[in-house]
Amino acid sequence: RYWMGQAKDFVRDSKRAAFPRCDQAETVVLIRGRDRNPIKDSSTAREIDELKVASKRKIVPPTREIALPDFCPEHRLAELDDKIGALVKAGAKRFRIRSIYALELLSRYEGLDIVATFPLPVCNSTALAELREFGVNRASAWVELERGALEALARKGGDCVEVYTKGRLPILSTRLTLPASGKITDGRGKGFKIEREGGMTNLYPEEVFSIDSIRDVHR
Repeated sequence: RYWMGQAKDFVRDSKRAAFPRCDQAETVVLIRGRDRNPIKDSSTAREIDELKVASKRKIVPPTREIALPDFCPEHRLAELDDKIGALVKAGAKRFRIRSIYALELLSRYEGLDIVATFPLPVCNSTALAELREFGVNRASAWVELERGALEALARKGGDCVEVYTKGRLPILSTRLTLPASGKITDGRGKGFKIEREGGMTNLYPEEVFSIDSIRDVHR
């Protein structure tokens, strides 16, 4: 299955009939590229507030997908765990994980639709099989795989494989404060943007990442 997105906002192409549960999906990213604090995310404060209200009223739409943070330090883990519990209790069924710690947090709940995605590196069918053992329904192929490797993984994984086809992903994420910010240009004239976001520094390319259709993966 194909999906498109940006680090700040995931937008997925879910037209394939083989994935009826994914049609009309609305993704709420609890933590976006703009802020890696898993709870207090200034760029998603409105969405998080809406989820809090929805949790109290038990009206989280079944199509709403919750994207969990890739970075969550130990002292914030319990807080995030409580938030996940409240969302599941309110009806949330769909979660997108970006780090292996989330597998344990979600393992106590039944009937969830879980997708593993960037920056969790799923490079081969063995990694996909391990994730499936922990309840993951689908996984995004690692974005740096060459075409042949993507096609081989798609053949092995079938409907369990997603391919990131278009968007802007951070090419560097660090907790260090870099001696520059905003737009920069390298020696080749390529443009980039450095953003300090909730304790993390992220480097984004100006050029949009895009690939053509991959064999054995269909819309």
